[in-house]
Amino acid sequence: MKMKTITLTVVLPLCFLFSTITAKPLFAITGKDNVGASEIVLDIDGDEVRTNQTYYVKACLLDGLTMAYKSYNELYVAQHFPVNLPLEFTLLKGGDVVPVSTDLFIKFAVSQCSGCSRWSYISSSSTFCVHGGQEKQLFQIVKAKGKFYKFALYNESKLVDVNIYNNPLTQMRNLCTSGETFHVEFVKGSNSATS
Repeated sequence: MKMKTITLTVVLPLCFLFSTITAKPLFAITGKDNVGASEIVLDIDGDEVRTNQTYYVKACLLDGLTMAYKSYNELYVAQHFPVNLPLEFTLLKGGDVVPVSTDLFIKFAVSQCSGCSRWSYISSSSTFCVHGGQEKQLFQIVKAKGKFYKFALYNESKLVDVNIYNNPLTQMRNLCTSGETFHVEFVKGSNSATS
């Protein structure tokens, strides 16, 4: 009986010690900037998506996002082959690396129509437009199936997927909150972001 007690008092602490040494850490450090436990958005080459870089969108069906005329000083965010305008991301809380499911602002790296480049959501028409001025609309890049991502936005305190539909008025596919699922990948642009 004494041998069993001694064995248990020695073996149990050793088991605990070995289990703590070999266990995975609670907070793994990921990415070059030590962002933390968050998964990082990756581009098509497997590199981290960064805020100081421009990116082109590569979608499942067609490449490219662009601006399509809606009205004076207002443009749709649309998909139209072969036009593909680069995007820039700005994190709400700052930073250089874009984590998955983190609040951010999106804009085209080029502007048209008196400086219009920032994405915004028009709830009355469920469509996305670009405008000038300060960031207003918060988006997220969320993980989709496989290697793909999708855009999402907050609408009435609820996270909603950004989808796409065929717009007969513009003869393009416009971003919206209804319609078909819009899965994307990111291709690094040749230039650094301008802002």
